[in-house]
Amino acid sequence: MARFGLCFSSWVNIMTTKNIFDFLKEFSAEELKQRGILRGDSNQLKSQSIHPLFELMKENHVDRLEDTKQDWFLDIEGHFNNPKSAESKKGNYSELSNPGNVFNYANSTINPYYRGYFFKEERVADENTEQEEAEGVLFSLERDLQMALRRNIEQLEVGLRIVDENKERTVEGGRIDITAEDKKKRLVAIELKAGEAKPESIAQILAYMVSLEQEENKEVRGILVAAKFHPRVALAAKAIPNLQLTEYSFTFTFKNH
Repeated sequence: MARFGLCFSSWVNIMTTKNIFDFLKEFSAEELKQRGILRGDSNQLKSQSIHPLFELMKENHVDRLEDTKQDWFLDIEGHFNNPKSAESKKGNYSELSNPGNVFNYANSTINPYYRGYFFKEERVADENTEQEEAEGVLFSLERDLQMALRRNIEQLEVGLRIVDENKERTVEGGRIDITAEDKKKRLVAIELKAGEAKPESIAQILAYMVSLEQEENKEVRGILVAAKFHPRVALAAKAIPNLQLTEYSFTFTFKNH
């Protein structure tokens, strides 16, 4: 009697993690534009880029793109981390009101073709690009301001004590820059603005204050810190007794060597 043996082989697709800058460089800018990954004259990665980018990742057996220097990543299931996002800093792109926040302010570091990265000649930026760059500068200033204030919180008000474990607290109304407690044990929501505080900042700080009050069942104050305030902000604040407006300024010290 003849015996037959069956041998089964299993094939496993090994998925990989790649640096997004290097991954995109494997393709020409024209290829990426044709596939809908690069958008507009400035070759940006935008919200419409996500799904065609997923397709390219699947074809090349890549399940995660990252930039460890910027603490940025996007995986094939839609999970992302972008410290510069204007909305949620991490989560799933499908939960964002604007999925483009996956790439918000990151194009200049993760995208090799952004505004002709490989070309020496300068290109005229479109309105969206100019706005992104300007907002990116403001974001950086706000982060620096927050770090400085966390180290010197009593310069803002004597008796203030930070109670957010040295990180932005997430509440229903959003992410509070700094959550503190004053000497009367009242919670204080502190919102920082680089440059001018615009009218929408009133709604933002009030949302934080109401969220904190509901979560902690404690009296809550708000402090809005900015270099200057739009006249409508100054007027609106007069009707909110537990909201304080505080201007900041920089002092430079020069030392000869």
